[in-house]
Amino acid sequence: PTYRGPRLTGRDVFLITVDAFRHDKLSPNIAPTMHRLAAQGVQFSRAYTQVPHTSFAVATLLTGKPVYALMQLGHDAGSHKTLPLILRNYRYKTAAFYPPSVFFVERDRLQALEDSAYGFEYVKVEYLSGERRTQQVIDFLDAERPERVFAWIHYLEPHEPYDPHPGGPDRSRPDTERYDGEVRYVDQQIARLTEYLLRTRPGALLLFAADHGEEFGEHGGRYHGTTLYDEQARVPLFLFDTSSQPLLGPQSYPQPVGLIDVAPTLLGLLDVEPPLQMRGQNLAPWLLLRRETLPQRAIWSEIGKRKRIVCGDHKLICARGDDSCQVFDLVRDPQEQ
Repeated sequence: PTYRGPRLTGRDVFLITVDAFRHDKLSPNIAPTMHRLAAQGVQFSRAYTQVPHTSFAVATLLTGKPVYALMQLGHDAGSHKTLPLILRNYRYKTAAFYPPSVFFVERDRLQALEDSAYGFEYVKVEYLSGERRTQQVIDFLDAERPERVFAWIHYLEPHEPYDPHPGGPDRSRPDTERYDGEVRYVDQQIARLTEYLLRTRPGALLLFAADHGEEFGEHGGRYHGTTLYDEQARVPLFLFDTSSQPLLGPQSYPQPVGLIDVAPTLLGLLDVEPPLQMRGQNLAPWLLLRRETLPQRAIWSEIGKRKRIVCGDHKLICARGDDSCQVFDLVRDPQEQ
């Protein structure tokens, strides 16, 4: 649709990603802060990662391109233009705070992106607890005081081995309880960061996503990076406009979307024309017009020889290794049994 109204031009943007965050853990009892922000903002309740691995999921998120698929076709990872490189042309100070593990899987093939730090200017790459990561971001903003900023913050919890945190389940408890405790811990850090941003950077756009989910035996496996069922491939994704008169939300969209849509949509919201090379859909016009539905599209994911398409209420998963396919009605069979 055509939209000619105001946009979020020049707004601060904070992209906050949580590692291994299952879509069904965005609940008021486990993640109350994020649940509240999602309910007050724009929530995509059926969002999917293009690859259930951190390295390729983040690459897709920051480029709007299916980096994993393109590399299978021989494309160089370093040839992709990233969000921070684009936004630097619009006087954004770009900053990234993430652990080295975001390049763990197939690191040698992603070396160009790792060496360039995706084009971010200010970069802090180290393993830190969520509490120290939050403080790192606050210290940067207090010291630099950028006129406008695009910052990416990656919280490694709740990635396994599901460490205990004060006030949460201890090591004697089952891993599912400790996992929930890690999500709750990150949610507390996001509450602290959000309160700081509301006070010091009013009008910022907060964008929350996960790189992938986590399996606890639903289909006979553990962790992630092995299947394309919802517990591994479906992720939380939502936007929150901190302005006192927000242009976005509250709205919830059940139509399937992908992490590949984040970069072009963000640029569209900022009134920046997305590069033609981006393969995601710019959803900004639908969001700014507060349309009740998004365009119905097929959302693609893959891992190894497994391919998956979600379209409407159905999911098709095919394994090229043995030429077998499964199709699921996600309304009648949400657990994909």
